[in-house]
Amino acid sequence: MTKLTKFSVLIIFPILISTGMIISTQTANAESFLFKFPPGIPLVSVTDVAVDSSGNIYAVSGTHTIYKFSQDGTILLQFGSFCNFVNNGGCVDPDDAGPLELGDGQFREVQGLHLDSAGNIYVTDIGNGPATGNDRVQKFNSAGEFQLKFGTPCANEFSCADGTFFNAFDVATDSSGNIFVTDANRHDVQKFNSTGEFVSKFGTKCIIFNGDGCVDPDDAGPLELGDGQFLSPRGIAIDSADNIYVVDFNNRVQKFNSTGDFESKIISSGANSVALDSAGNIYVADSLVHDIQKFNSTGDFQSKFSSYGFEDGEFERTGDLTVNSLDDIYVVDIDNDRVQKFNSAGVWQLKFGSTGSGDGQFILPLGITTDSSDNIYVVDLLNPSVQKFNSAGVWQLKFGSTGSGDGQFSFPNDVVVDSSNNIYVTDANNRVQKFNSAGTFQGWMGKCTGGDNCDDGNQRSNGFSCTSVTCSGLSSGSEDGQFTGPGSMTIDSSDNIYVTDAGNHRIQKFNSTGDFQLTFGSHCEISTGTDCVDPDDGGPLELGDGQFGSPNGIAIDSAGNIYVTDFELDRVQKFNSTGDFQSKFGESGPENGKFQKPSGISFDSNGNIYVTDGNSRVQVFGELVDDSDGDGVLDGVDNCPNDSNAGQEDLDDDGIGDACDALNVIAVDTIVSSDFASLGNLIVQGNSVLTINSGVTVTIHPGSNITIEFGSGVLIKDGGTLQVNS
Repeated sequence: MTKLTKFSVLIIFPILISTGMIISTQTANAESFLFKFPPGIPLVSVTDVAVDSSGNIYAVSGTHTIYKFSQDGTILLQFGSFCNFVNNGGCVDPDDAGPLELGDGQFREVQGLHLDSAGNIYVTDIGNGPATGNDRVQKFNSAGEFQLKFGTPCANEFSCADGTFFNAFDVATDSSGNIFVTDANRHDVQKFNSTGEFVSKFGTKCIIFNGDGCVDPDDAGPLELGDGQFLSPRGIAIDSADNIYVVDFNNRVQKFNSTGDFESKIISSGANSVALDSAGNIYVADSLVHDIQKFNSTGDFQSKFSSYGFEDGEFERTGDLTVNSLDDIYVVDIDNDRVQKFNSAGVWQLKFGSTGSGDGQFILPLGITTDSSDNIYVVDLLNPSVQKFNSAGVWQLKFGSTGSGDGQFSFPNDVVVDSSNNIYVTDANNRVQKFNSAGTFQGWMGKCTGGDNCDDGNQRSNGFSCTSVTCSGLSSGSEDGQFTGPGSMTIDSSDNIYVTDAGNHRIQKFNSTGDFQLTFGSHCEISTGTDCVDPDDGGPLELGDGQFGSPNGIAIDSAGNIYVTDFELDRVQKFNSTGDFQSKFGESGPENGKFQKPSGISFDSNGNIYVTDGNSRVQVFGELVDDSDGDGVLDGVDNCPNDSNAGQEDLDDDGIGDACDALNVIAVDTIVSSDFASLGNLIVQGNSVLTINSGVTVTIHPGSNITIEFGSGVLIKDGGTLQVNS
């Protein structure tokens, strides 16, 4: 069992950036999410991104730098700088008479980024007035070279002249090269021609407190903004017909024609950004419910993409998960204080739990497990207890309270159930407690320093025999049978118990009575290099195979192999039943197959692995974690998983590797070199000629055949040999 994650493995394009801005291209195909900002690049406070026609990605970083990346993460371009008015760092003084100002190509606080069809780059720079800001739009060519600028700061939002800005937020261009800029404090959209000259503006505001400019549709109140009015307009996009779409703080997207006349609107709570596809569909990023909604060109809702939220099938923060005997999947939704059930296809089935301290309620549920009858057990972090539900989510039983006494919990973390329906719970008291099926306390194991049931020599309990009466000195420890931050647990077919000991960076195994059996796993101290590895002898030091940064979730497959998620290293490691490292998979990232803070892990009856991580999802892995033939190619993608075929050779291109192909078809007219020692039967077909060049020997070994189909043949050139062994 384990802690912390979410269902819905879909990664969505457009991508919600930290401020809710969207990359202005999109696909619902998860495989299209190919780009990850490379490590070592100071991408901080990313406010906007854009993609050009070649798929290059532009990103605003740190409010005053623009980066351009190729799809593989290579930096192609970097431009922009900042001036510090305090010490004249990088500032300019055009007439040497003051005041200091930002020069061409410098930024104070970049907000909007836009690429036109020619690859020119437009950047809005905000500052909320002349005392603090740039408040202008700058244009750069595709090489990042400054081209022009327009706009000046407005003195105050109630008397802004045309062509001035008070908070230039976003920018877009139409098919004629006209430039449209939203201004969050002027509450309007201004239009400029391609050289930056003011052309027109549209949009008005209303002042709710005095009714200035507001409307009252039914004359009964309250006052509100009417069609064509704005409250802090933000994102803007323009379609192929030059219709203009504007998002404002009034939870809507408004559509205007090319002259700024209001056409229609879409209501979306928390609307923050908008993008369009080539078919005219409208995508709206909603920063309140954390989803992307799709509308057709007439504004009709089509679908939404979400992996975060409080609706059915959504999660605010996933925790542990478990799979029952029917392969139903139960996932803890920590911050929504509930458990959600999905079938094996990932289709939502039901939910149970709500916020509170009553029966069936939770305040930060964490660990979850099922018993042999598919009853469900959930531990609750801030309602220190274990609650039992039947498979339909109906509450059955509750036990535990706050404290360090027998049967009490301090921040319980995980729960497991053995074949006799005994219940085991870890908590911050650095112990594992055992309860019978009715929730009655039986005993605990962990560090002790004295008492009738304490192994004084090893300072640990004699199995689960410790109670507050028979053992004293319960505390953290690092010796065998002691814990520092025990977390997740799992139980094998013999009722052996495996416990992640996060503070000691290890896994401990105990038999069914709680007697210590073995430990595995270690840690390295990067600062000192102790026990660390350096794979290529070129640095940096890192944790090696079998080591843990922070072991979190743990599960056992049907063969007794142990899988452990590492919350710090973003990977899953596999060990055999004696704790020997076998393999690993995963790395840091939001893409499919990668992890960010993986936690829960569980298996279904088919051996599929379910892993939750901080990307608020559940990922399912099948054969992608094993390498049965040891050739370095994982079984899930190996064209010959049971016979070594490291190069993945497939002579006949039938998808079956040559190392295990029983029938090879040659459909080409020349073989440069071949020895069919283990390739089975050979067929030359399709009017092809098997040509054996000079110096080349083609050998047919015993048990194999060569078949020349009608219209095909074998040409043996001078010096070539066709050898048939008997």
